[in-house]
Amino acid sequence: MLIPVILLLVGVVLLYFGSEWLVKGASLLAVSLGISPVVVGLTIVAMGTSAPELITSLYSQLFANEGNVVIGNVIGSNIYNVGLVLGLAAIITQIQVHSDIIRREAPIAIAVTVLMLAFMWNYSISRWEGAILFILFLGYVYLQIRLARSAKKHDSFVKEMSQELEKELKEEKQKSPLLLSTLILVGITGIGFGSFLLIENAMEIARYFGLSTGIIGLTIVALGTSLPELTTTLVAAFKKEVDLAVGNIVGSNIFNILLILGATALTGKVKFDPYLLQRDGLFMLAIILLMMIFIIIKKKIIHWHGALLFLSCIAYLYFVARV
Repeated sequence: MLIPVILLLVGVVLLYFGSEWLVKGASLLAVSLGISPVVVGLTIVAMGTSAPELITSLYSQLFANEGNVVIGNVIGSNIYNVGLVLGLAAIITQIQVHSDIIRREAPIAIAVTVLMLAFMWNYSISRWEGAILFILFLGYVYLQIRLARSAKKHDSFVKEMSQELEKELKEEKQKSPLLLSTLILVGITGIGFGSFLLIENAMEIARYFGLSTGIIGLTIVALGTSLPELTTTLVAAFKKEVDLAVGNIVGSNIFNILLILGATALTGKVKFDPYLLQRDGLFMLAIILLMMIFIIIKKKIIHWHGALLFLSCIAYLYFVARV
């Protein structure tokens, strides 16, 4: 059993660094080719940090035929994004949400979460439901780019995102397009091989301990694929770039449902066990609603808010482990 655990950890490491290399190479290459940092931040960076969840879910569906892992990965990642990642960030530093874009994003996150739960009512996500989610994803990205471009001068989130990318480009300006393309290829390879190691060894561990694949998806897989969001957000929190931290979380949750679940369901019907809707899906909605209350009504997430989100996530993990 030691070997599967080691290989699983290797898979998580490959997912993390693969995502980092993919995001860095693709975003720097795009900006160097004249694409706006706003567009890069809302598309390449956002999708790059969601790449581990996407490839892992596609592998689970296509090669392992494990719909429980797909749904568990999406639900678990969204829960950890809010409870673990945003909770820890708010414990580190109080988060004042100045951005109109982020306050508008929170209700969208709620809406797509409710839509996902509605599609889950018969314990499967069909191809046409996946198509709806994916079309909504394309519309969401287009809308975000349009709104962000118009808000570039006065919205704190958009300004921070642009400044971060422009600063990184200046630091890396000596790198050639060939080197950046190689970095992208290495990143994609790392994510692909990391997904294989994570899923195959997580299944082996599940069989050894008699655990359901849904539990594995909610815990090991979701936590492993959430590492890019965790590191990105915590670094932003330590730098006091808090609007960027919240924007990463809210955007990631929307991408997880629309892009990852949508794209995966397009490959075939995703079937799963009822408890993923009746227990875990409802908890996902509850913790996102709590986040929305802080963002929309309070317009900030202070230390005790973060502690509440974090402790809720820990209590959830304890409950899942005990069942």
